[in-house]
Amino acid sequence: MYKGLYGIDNINKSLQDIFNPKDKDKKEVLVDFDTNEVRFTPSNYSSFKLGYAISIHKSQGSEFDTVILPVSNSYGKILYKKLYYTAITRSKKKLVIIGDKKALIFASNNNISDIRKTTIKDRLIKYFYEEENVWK
Repeated sequence: MYKGLYGIDNINKSLQDIFNPKDKDKKEVLVDFDTNEVRFTPSNYSSFKLGYAISIHKSQGSEFDTVILPVSNSYGKILYKKLYYTAITRSKKKLVIIGDKKALIFASNNNISDIRKTTIKDRLIKYFYEEENVWK
């Protein structure tokens, strides 16, 4: 979730203000991509998206020394066990959980994930079995 108090956008802005405040005197950014250093100038800055905080989905397949996991009833749509398990297991050394204890308990007991509601199955059945085609 990107919006709201515990949202990714707000967390990123707050962390930037603390760790890397905006400053007109900063002429460039040097980024190290696994020993390949790339310089970016202010003209490129608008194409950057802050990454202090990222979504659980974007973190899949990665590990981090420290994970800070905000938990809030405001995001009831994503309070389910499988998603929080993924978030928690991204941490290698330290895990900090902040927010609402009741929301965390709810998430840890909620096995129902957000099942996608699409019509792809019905459309495929119609195409392969009801339409005039080679599959009949």
